[in-house]
Amino acid sequence: MPWRTITALALMTSTVATAAVAPALVSGPSPFAGCPSAPAYEGAEVEPALAAHPKQAGRLIAVYQQDRYHGGGARGIVAATSTDGGQTWRKAALPVSACAGSAARQAPFASDPWIADSQTKRIIRLGGVSAWDFKIDAEFDDPLVVGSNRKISVDYVGEVEVDGRTLLKLVVVQNFTSSSFVFLDPATYMIVRRDIVRNQKGGNVVLRTEYADYRAVAGVLLPHRVVVSQGEKRIRETVIETIEPNPVLTADVFKGPADTKR
Repeated sequence: MPWRTITALALMTSTVATAAVAPALVSGPSPFAGCPSAPAYEGAEVEPALAAHPKQAGRLIAVYQQDRYHGGGARGIVAATSTDGGQTWRKAALPVSACAGSAARQAPFASDPWIADSQTKRIIRLGGVSAWDFKIDAEFDDPLVVGSNRKISVDYVGEVEVDGRTLLKLVVVQNFTSSSFVFLDPATYMIVRRDIVRNQKGGNVVLRTEYADYRAVAGVLLPHRVVVSQGEKRIRETVIETIEPNPVLTADVFKGPADTKR
């Protein structure tokens, strides 16, 4: 079932008709009201997106961040659906953050609720921890490169034994709130592991990311294998075949496509 995805600029929609109609309110009272979380603007909705079925004009799906945090992200993501062209809406919190309940993924925040087509014919999104993890993977070596320019502090802890290897351990704090431990190979000073501490209900958990198979790309060594685990559970493994450095990008690359397929 193909969907046409567009970016919504507000949480108000107008139904398609031959005569002017009053806008319909999509968002409503926060389903996360009273959730014990970081300081948030309760009732604030941001970064909305809207998908319209190209063959069934009355079918719409919207998603948006609910209860925006002061420092970015939100308590959760809300999805709203309409079958009458936007005149009425049904809303539900997506189970992607701790504020959505005990059965939801216990992530401390959610973000980037973009929706698109997929080969599975379902509405999909990249947000919350998934989007944050993607960003972390892309910026894995920032603590060693940008430092204070990104409000990152790094302190050397010393040599430690990890899985039978001697590694150099660093403690990294970003924006005075997010902490992690970075482990370097003492021979190459390449990052081989990064442990991110997350505060969840019941205590802290550690998300471990391991970097391997470093190869030269335009004279720079970059990992081509990334494994993410939590405890004994492997969450995902990414194997990169090739990396193209500094590709030429045109302005339309950053525009949301009318139809997106995975």
